[in-house]
Amino acid sequence: MLQQVIVVSMSLTLGVSLANDTKVLFLNRPSEQTYQPVNLDHSGEESIGSYSRVAASPLLDQLTSAPDELTAQDLENRIMKTWIVSGSPEIDALMQQSMVYAQEGNLDAALAVQDAVITKAPGFAEGWNQRATLLYLLGHYDVALADLGRVLAIEPRHFAAASNIGLICAARGDHLGAVLAFERVLEIDPLNKIARSSIRELRKQLEGAPV
Repeated sequence: MLQQVIVVSMSLTLGVSLANDTKVLFLNRPSEQTYQPVNLDHSGEESIGSYSRVAASPLLDQLTSAPDELTAQDLENRIMKTWIVSGSPEIDALMQQSMVYAQEGNLDAALAVQDAVITKAPGFAEGWNQRATLLYLLGHYDVALADLGRVLAIEPRHFAAASNIGLICAARGDHLGAVLAFERVLEIDPLNKIARSSIRELRKQLEGAPV
């Protein structure tokens, strides 16, 4: 089987900045696997979910009109640091534990913790985004995309989730879907370097694709 180069943006909870770093994985494309959904507890959803959204909103307003790439990258980092703070000490502790497991390479344990996060706080967008990243790395593409859809339903300006949708589409060979996802990133974050370079490369592949 041919190996495929997959560039995966890892957000701050897993220890890597989306704006400045990517992890390049040389992987055989993982097969789809069955993943069991979790039961969600909607009690307290709005209070936990709204904390990071309210805090990030003025920064996202600035991001849309950032004057240069350096300013945009600084805003991206500040926004992501805001997004990972849920406002709940319990949820923040679980997010930290998931990060530790992921950095140790124990993705199954990290995923189990993220399951607990979204169960307890289904309105917390970053909980879904981090679980989507782990699901992707474990080969559960469809569920990862569903989680990213939840992120954007909660926070429509979540540029990291839109970028991750693009990355998954590209990994699956859906180059047009990937372009559309990265274009959405640019609507939120016009100077996003990953989105701009990815669109250029994907359009080259689309132009060279057989009709």
